[in-house]
Amino acid sequence: MKHNTGRFSADGGRIMTRKTGLFNILLLFTITGMTGTPAAAFLSPDDFTPPLQTPSVETTALSSAIATYAVEKSFAGITLTQNERDALSSFYAARWNQPYWMNEDGPKPIVSPLLSALRHADLYALAPSDFASALKLEDNGWDETGPIELARSEITLMRAALLYARQASAGRIRPGSIARKITVKPKPRDPAMVLDIMSTHENPVEYLKSLHPDTPEFKQLREAYLDYRNIVARGGWPVISRGKALKLGSTGKRVIALRKRLAATGDLPASEPTEKESFDEALRKAVMAAQTRYGIKPDGVAGSNTLRIFNIPAAKRLEQLRVNLERRRWLPRNLGYRHVIVNQAEFKLRVFENNKEIYQSRVVVGKPGHSTPEFSNSIKTVVFNPYWNVPRSIATKEILPILARNPGYLARKGMSLISSRGRTISPYGVNWDRVSRRSFNFRIRQRPGARNALGRIKFLFPNEHSVYMHDTPSKSLFKRDERAFSHGCVRVQDPVKFAEVLMQPQFGWSKNTIARKIAARRNRAVRLKENIPVHLTYRTVWVDKNGKLNFRRDFYGRDKTLAAAMKRKDRPRKLARLRRTQN
Repeated sequence: MKHNTGRFSADGGRIMTRKTGLFNILLLFTITGMTGTPAAAFLSPDDFTPPLQTPSVETTALSSAIATYAVEKSFAGITLTQNERDALSSFYAARWNQPYWMNEDGPKPIVSPLLSALRHADLYALAPSDFASALKLEDNGWDETGPIELARSEITLMRAALLYARQASAGRIRPGSIARKITVKPKPRDPAMVLDIMSTHENPVEYLKSLHPDTPEFKQLREAYLDYRNIVARGGWPVISRGKALKLGSTGKRVIALRKRLAATGDLPASEPTEKESFDEALRKAVMAAQTRYGIKPDGVAGSNTLRIFNIPAAKRLEQLRVNLERRRWLPRNLGYRHVIVNQAEFKLRVFENNKEIYQSRVVVGKPGHSTPEFSNSIKTVVFNPYWNVPRSIATKEILPILARNPGYLARKGMSLISSRGRTISPYGVNWDRVSRRSFNFRIRQRPGARNALGRIKFLFPNEHSVYMHDTPSKSLFKRDERAFSHGCVRVQDPVKFAEVLMQPQFGWSKNTIARKIAARRNRAVRLKENIPVHLTYRTVWVDKNGKLNFRRDFYGRDKTLAAAMKRKDRPRKLARLRRTQN
């Protein structure tokens, strides 16, 4: 294919031909039509030889109208933010409206790898259908293409590149559209910076791919996603029929199905036979390994619950991986040198330092209906012997009906009733039969002590949900495998040890020092010298420190909602190949 590079002056500057000059003006009109505002700058008449014939006002207006019409009709599905539109306009203005992807004869060689990356966006759990407008250009023949169509193609490709950059760095779906309690705020790469770096990079497409999260966690999860794509492509794994529990000594065809199922995910080593009908020690170990990965008590017996989880189709697990890759893109690129992650789906809290896990603890999270939110913030304060200001929802829904029967309930729980004027009053002086949830005009506060719902210590990180991490007097709940029992806050199994992990590097306080401060029974808030990032997440799939892929139940239903949103956004399309080879 011939590439017309134009003529150059003796000092290397490009001399604008009539065709090139018209192309640049039409490209400027295309941008203008796209943004609704004029581009920041025109080509300076001092810097180039003007076209032999300047377009008339009528021709310019018509070109602008055609460009606007083309934008409205051709770019559906590639919707840019205002920041992206502004960056795009400024980018072309700064380069005197010279095209980046196209020349006068059609696409430049760099277009082919871009279209390939867009066509295979699903390898990163993105959707090629989001880039349908750009991929349609593969069907074009460029022999008789005019400057208006070339300009439209240029902007289409650049919009697709910006959309890919945003999705790679911050995801496809707006988190708040999934659930009201998901207030994670993804931060896509600055579009002006993306355009600046990409346009000067020796391999612009590789730069775009580098915008995916560059963390070991994301890379391991993506590798698992690709593995499961292959499993699904091969037909998935066999279903193990219902029947008695399979255990050491069992025999039959169901044992063969179990072997094949565990071999498909690598739980049964490749060296072990899959056609063997007997349940031996090697198979028992494989069942235990798989049970551990799925959060089941590892007893080596494939009972009804274990088989139900093993029989979840491979396609469903692939979907679960896809939504969790999307969810990881919502988090900050840098989680913090020293940070805390609460994985609600695992019921675990972990502390990391320089990407290495240094502490973990069991936690209790919100029960369905009072789910723990997803967001990122920073732990700023640790409070010893805290008061508990009972949330109004709990006071009116749960405590108010009790007070109507027994006003002495508050004293028994170490609670005080506080009037709207801030004074402590007796609950016996209130006619509770005349107080409704709407007219409830009091506050309830629980004093520090052994019965306090927050226990002896709490960890504050300001947020719009008024949730925090804290101790609890209800220690027995930590023995459960699934621990969704709170009203939304996160209860920590060993809060004193957790406090030591956070505070020892800053204050030199040991666990004994913290225990003495709690034993003093004095309410005290300690401001951390350095805030510690905390991320409340909901990861139903993750790779652990041993490299094992873990799955958990979607007990809040957020995976299901996110998967549905991603499917609605997908628009299946048969993708054609480029008609012409780019040289």
